[in-house]
Amino acid sequence: MRRFVTLALTAALAVTAALAVSAVPAQADPLRAVETQPVTWAPCADLPLECATVAVPLDYAHPGGRRITIAISRHRATDPAHRRGVLLTNPGGPGLSGLAFPLSYADQDLARVYDIVGMDPRGVGESTPLRCLQPPFPALERPTRPTDADIVKMADFARRTEQGCQQVSGPLRPYMNTPNTARDMDVVRAALGETRLNYLGVSYGTTLGAVYGTLFPGHLDRSVLDSALHPTAPWHDQGYAAAAARRSNLDDWAAWTASRDSEFRLGTTPQEVEQNVEALAAVLATRSAGAYHTVADLDSSAETGSEFVPVDATRYPGQWAELARSIRAALDSPGPVRAPSPAAGSVEVVDNAHDTVICDWRWPADLAVYERDLRYYREAMPYGATASVAGELAPGPCAYRSFPRTQSLPKPVRAGYPAGLVVQGQRDTTTPYVNGVAMAAALHEPLLTVADGVHGQFGLNPCVNAIVNHYLVDGVLPAPGASCPAAGATTR
Repeated sequence: MRRFVTLALTAALAVTAALAVSAVPAQADPLRAVETQPVTWAPCADLPLECATVAVPLDYAHPGGRRITIAISRHRATDPAHRRGVLLTNPGGPGLSGLAFPLSYADQDLARVYDIVGMDPRGVGESTPLRCLQPPFPALERPTRPTDADIVKMADFARRTEQGCQQVSGPLRPYMNTPNTARDMDVVRAALGETRLNYLGVSYGTTLGAVYGTLFPGHLDRSVLDSALHPTAPWHDQGYAAAAARRSNLDDWAAWTASRDSEFRLGTTPQEVEQNVEALAAVLATRSAGAYHTVADLDSSAETGSEFVPVDATRYPGQWAELARSIRAALDSPGPVRAPSPAAGSVEVVDNAHDTVICDWRWPADLAVYERDLRYYREAMPYGATASVAGELAPGPCAYRSFPRTQSLPKPVRAGYPAGLVVQGQRDTTTPYVNGVAMAAALHEPLLTVADGVHGQFGLNPCVNAIVNHYLVDGVLPAPGASCPAAGATTR
């Protein structure tokens, strides 16, 4: 096991080296130098795409100072004669690598006419990374339904996570934010010789796209915001809407299941169905049952992709019957009492831009807010990891933010660029439907409503695919109130 001091020194030296770039020679317009830099494409090391790097200012308030590296990828338009420019993409996060993301859309009609460009945002992946000392995950008695003692441990974990990031990457963190990533996008646009960008962003990528359009309205053409964050609500507060969406989905599933008691044997009323779900949770507190190993399996997010079916799968009507059968089978086949969980791990150095970028939003500084919320939701809505350490309502590193916010997250507005398209699933619990309604209203753009809970609709739903391709390729937006039925796919 490596020693903590060695980890800290190694990581700190890595960041120091990343920052130790020569200052840009003095000139009349240092930003112009990065906007006109040559871009040299070459085959990616491990992707069937082309890759390149672009230098950008660390601090756009001082563009003649230090520079960092942004890694980009490209899938060339397959019909060059009809090419209409670049489609820059972002998969969300924040903190997710975007280099492979163009492959998600390479089989879509838009790939004929666009160079699809992916990007590792600043702090991520092959771009100049933001590294942190990650403390071991706390040993919690009830990870998804935390006791009061667990909540104290969760807060301590968040505080130590913040300290670990600040210790290693303190000089970088004030500049790792959404507005600067949007400015990096505009440098990429200029360096590629494009007058305007087209854009497709998913989840957090919708906020990034909206901020880009707000800062550079003359440089944005067609845009698709798929599974939007709320345009103005704080990151933490969006957890309340997510919990409400989970409750609505659960109520609908419970009513559906109760009407089929002869098949599922979980009760003849929604209340009886939910009581049986909680009866299973009580069993799982000490032993496995059916496909579930712990109550955390039952409570986990539906995006885990595991062999069990969590209650959050109520977001997918196509999985309602499977969920009911899985719960009935588990109630009928409890397993042996579990052995104690293994001890916590050691401190690691990890790439973690996420826990810095989400500090763009203001977080409650009073621990009492988190204690109140977690005590409520551990009983009212533990499903979907609502009350877990990973949930928006838990105390996160930003509650203990130790670096200065150099700029505020701008309120998204659309003034000076064409109307784009917002796509949102009605049962999405990662970015609830109300977010899409609010984003479409804020930008005065049409909203495409999809009758399921898929997060990241484009590429998975044939109806959505047809509408998005028609817009991006032909410039035709759907009529107001457009909608699509649910598709069979449930995960990207």
